[in-house]
This record gives sequence, C-alpha cells and structure tokens, in this order.
Amino acid sequence: MRVQWMVLIIPRKFYSRHPVPVARDLLGKLLVRKIDDCILAGVITDTEAYGPPEEDPLVRTEGVRGLRQGWFPGLAWTTYVMRGRSTLNVTTEPPSCVLIRAIEPKLGLERTSHKSQARLTVGPINLAKALRIDRALDKADITASGSLFVFQGASIAPISTGESGRKNVKIDTEEP
Repeated sequence: MRVQWMVLIIPRKFYSRHPVPVARDLLGKLLVRKIDDCILAGVITDTEAYGPPEEDPLVRTEGVRGLRQGWFPGLAWTTYVMRGRSTLNVTTEPPSCVLIRAIEPKLGLERTSHKSQARLTVGPINLAKALRIDRALDKADITASGSLFVFQGASIAPISTGESGRKNVKIDTEEP
C-alpha cells in the first residue's frame, strides 16, 4: 500500500519553483493529514504565495518570519498566529512559501464544531484547526508518506483561477 501512496504524492521537484506557480498549481490537489488510523483530507481551493523579499512588498517590509536558511522546498512550515493557533505553509524555492488558505472537505472532516462543514476549512486558522495542524508538524517533509502530504489531484482549469492582492493586508508599496 505504501508504494501506491508514494506514486500519488507530489514530489519535491514540484515545490522547487517560484511560489506563484506553486500556489496556482496546488489548487485542486488533495491535502492529506494522517493521525494514527484516521485520515483527514480535502481538495485545496485557496492558496497565497509569499515571494522572495526582492519581489514581495510584504516580505520585504516584514520578512517571512521563521523561514530559516537550510530549509528546502517541500517542507511544512507552521506559523504561530495568535492564542495558540497555527497556519500551514509549504516551503518553495527559498526563501519563499505558499500559505494553504482553504480546502474543500472530502474525507474524515465531519462537523467537529458549531461551524458548518463548508466553513470548517475556510481560512488558514480554521483549516489548521480542522486538520489538527500545530507546531509539531513544523519542518515535516510533505513529499514523503508521513503524517502530512499532498496528493496529485484534478487540475483546475486556468479560467477558474484568478489572482488578487494579499488578503486582509493593506500595505503601502511606495518607497519613501
């Protein structure tokens, strides 16, 4: 069974690119979280690319906190947000990453809170909570069959994807 899973897991080469195409190409892929004998999974529906500092004004002004030298593409990078909550990023061509913002629940994500199942995995904090993602998964290799990985899935046609500004962030990009 393990060999079959490995064929479907997205290889490191996929993440060894600029974060913008990685973010776009992750749409439609299946994010899988294994916890003991339980499998939680959903189709990735929203991502956000954080580019290298020379290309990304937010990264240039605030930095991609926590991305360390020696990290390489294809690792989970969990960021602490507030009050013990985490978000899930995937490292790409250093020093960049892609934030996984939302998934469409497919397996094992029954209603576990007062939120509807549709809202359970929308937004990076809700997604991390639903998949039980925390700092223990920091630096997990998502290109191997471990407790967190991404499967090949249906590609989303370019017509159904779009680009927009950074969500919930306003930044003055003009130089002083």
